[in-house]
Amino acid sequence: MNLSVQRTFSASGLCATSRREPPHAQLFRSAVHARCSNYPQNTQPSNLERREILIGVLFTPVLAATSLVTPVPATAAADIDLPKGYLDTARSLVIALRDAVDTDLSGAPEREVRRKADPAKDLVRQFMTRWKDVPLVRDDVSYTQLTGAIKELGEFYMKNGQRSRLPENVGQVLLARLEAAENALPPETEKKSIFPF
Repeated sequence: MNLSVQRTFSASGLCATSRREPPHAQLFRSAVHARCSNYPQNTQPSNLERREILIGVLFTPVLAATSLVTPVPATAAADIDLPKGYLDTARSLVIALRDAVDTDLSGAPEREVRRKADPAKDLVRQFMTRWKDVPLVRDDVSYTQLTGAIKELGEFYMKNGQRSRLPENVGQVLLARLEAAENALPPETEKKSIFPF
C-alpha cells in the first residue's frame, strides 16, 4: 500500500516525509538538510562539522527505528538458525564498536578515536539497513543488545554533543551490551584446511 505519511520527530527536531522509500532514507536526507541549512550561502562546513553531520545521520534512523519497535522477548542464538550474513556482520560490529568504545575510554586523542570509530560507522549503517526488523533475527539476544548499544550511543551524542567523550559509566554499559551480544552469537566454525597439516 503506497501512502504518503508525514511524521514529526519532536525529540530530534526533524521532520521526515515518506514518499515510497525506506524510513532510513527519508531520515538521512532530513538530517543532512536540517544540519546543512544552518550554513550561510556559499560556505562549507568544517571537518569537525562534517563529523557532526555524519554522526547525526548515522544514529538518527536508529533512534527513530528503535523507538517505534515494541519490545519482544529475546531468544538465544542457539534456538534459531541465524543467517550467515547476519552472523558475520554482527560479529564484526561487536568488535568494531568495542574497539571504538575502548579507545574513547582510554583517553586517546580525538584523531585516534575517530579513526577507530570509522569502521563501526560503516558496520552500523550496514547492520541497520540489512537486518533492521528482519523476523529471523529481531528477537535474538544479539540483535536486541546491538541495537540497544547503538541507540544508547546515539542518544548520548544527541544529548551531550558530538565532541563529548564517553564517561566511564556509559562506556561500561555499552561494553556490557556488546559482551552480551557476542555471547549470544554461536561460536564460529573452524575452517577446514585442504592440507593434511
